[in-house]
Amino acid sequence: MIPKRVQDGSEVEMLKAFLSSEESTALFTNLCRIEAWKTLLAIVAEWALIVLAMILLFQAGLVALPITLFCIGTRQRALSTLLHEAGHCLISENRRFNDIIGNFFLAFPLGDSVRRFRSVHVRHHFYLGDMKSDADYHHSETFIGHAGSEMLRLFFSPTQWLSRGWIGALSSLTGRELLSVVCWWLFCFTFVSIFTGLNVFIVFIMIWLVARVTVFYGLGILLDFTDHVGLRPGSIAGFTRTCSSYWGLFWLHPYWNGFHLAHHLIPGIPWYNLPKAHRLLLRVPSYASAHHCDGYFFGAHTALQCINRNCISIGDN
Repeated sequence: MIPKRVQDGSEVEMLKAFLSSEESTALFTNLCRIEAWKTLLAIVAEWALIVLAMILLFQAGLVALPITLFCIGTRQRALSTLLHEAGHCLISENRRFNDIIGNFFLAFPLGDSVRRFRSVHVRHHFYLGDMKSDADYHHSETFIGHAGSEMLRLFFSPTQWLSRGWIGALSSLTGRELLSVVCWWLFCFTFVSIFTGLNVFIVFIMIWLVARVTVFYGLGILLDFTDHVGLRPGSIAGFTRTCSSYWGLFWLHPYWNGFHLAHHLIPGIPWYNLPKAHRLLLRVPSYASAHHCDGYFFGAHTALQCINRNCISIGDN
């Protein structure tokens, strides 16, 4: 589905022409096929990494605290990325099952809900680059040239820290959703306390919250910038950035979410097929000449350079 607000861009016309061939239609139909087991396995893996990070902390002591905080904060970001999949109904073709999994294993631990995320995120797709209607519009011309210092300013802003770090989505949840979040954490408290002891849960909740308001919060600011900031609103390709750093795609922008342009052009492709979609879309001239970065801070063409409009595109090479 092509978002209404930007459906007149030349890249969309080229994409329609590319997809009109029988071969391309078959390829992208296959790429849109949902395989629920892959995301379910990813959810299990993320929670296993969180448990392992806590075990490391208890075994190694405070010396492992920075590693534990970084690991849990980045895994919170990974859970948020998989919540994004749930918002697009890409976990399962069964919407009810999709939302149950998305709420209980992804949204509720983060103080969010699939319903709230979906209602906000759909506006980002349909009104991409519209300052008033795009729910995730963070671009400002004043950021150009000093994006790094602007990200640091936002990170240390008490207002941003309170609203995004601590409160997050809680203020936008319904009463029933808030109750569900509370019940989720009460269940977690009961389960962990019974099997490992109250002290373990207290340490876990403290680590979870500190990781949320430091690593997770900081990554949120970074990704807000690297997805769209510094580009020019008006079209999908002109206002969306791809970042294919494989190190970054695990720790910073997990589950191939750095292939952001491919996602915006064809939102129905699940995360595990985005690399294939990216390679196929490079055959489309307007896609190939868009903004493609090979790193966030380090590389031949980094996202930080691109944000500051000191960059090249694949088509320029």
